[in-house]
Amino acid sequence: MYKCISVLRGSEKVCFLTLPGKLYRDDVCPQNYDEEELLLDGIHPLSDEFFFLPYIVVNGFHRTICRCAVTYYPNDNTAYLGFFESYENEDAVKVMFEAVERDARKRGITKIVGPVNASIFIGYRFKVDNFDRVYTGEPYNKPYYKELWEKFGFKVSDTYVSNFLRRVTEKDNDELLQRIYNRYERKGYKVVNPTKRTFKKCLTDIYALMMDLYSGFSGYKMISQKQFLKMYFRL
Repeated sequence: MYKCISVLRGSEKVCFLTLPGKLYRDDVCPQNYDEEELLLDGIHPLSDEFFFLPYIVVNGFHRTICRCAVTYYPNDNTAYLGFFESYENEDAVKVMFEAVERDARKRGITKIVGPVNASIFIGYRFKVDNFDRVYTGEPYNKPYYKELWEKFGFKVSDTYVSNFLRRVTEKDNDELLQRIYNRYERKGYKVVNPTKRTFKKCLTDIYALMMDLYSGFSGYKMISQKQFLKMYFRL
């Protein structure tokens, strides 16, 4: 028997936050614990933009089997489901998704999109192959997640492809790479490393670029420069 609980009390927050560490005990854990804690406490830089509703599902022994969080934005009939983590247990996931759907219908929601962790600037999409290759900024999850979602009616709406390229070293003598580099250098492009002194300006430039490049993505919601800097300045 499984029970779905809206995460409201301290003990439930602990269950929500500690599940990934148990799931990925012998694997790469993709969790940003501090960021999740800020969202649960309603003090994340983006918390004023949405209503954040986390769930956990426990069995008869009060062991947490799966979790997720649904984000509702004002004047948007789409709910965004993310922070999904689960053991390979269809019955528990079914109980959770049914609870999510009931609440969404009560709110007049007509579509649920995911995985979106509140905002695509926090995290979105599933990794579906090459699980032996991990890269900073790329999603990571259990290989069975996509199939688990599809069993309960979700369909793939967008596909993203990441290119893994060989690192260029000083020993390389590739004429094509050199010609490309020279061409962009003549256009005024420079390859630089940010310093502590220039980091804020670099981050500000990246903000403008990302707001433009991400604007066509599914689930895109613009965030302010102030929010962006507050989220990423810790880097």
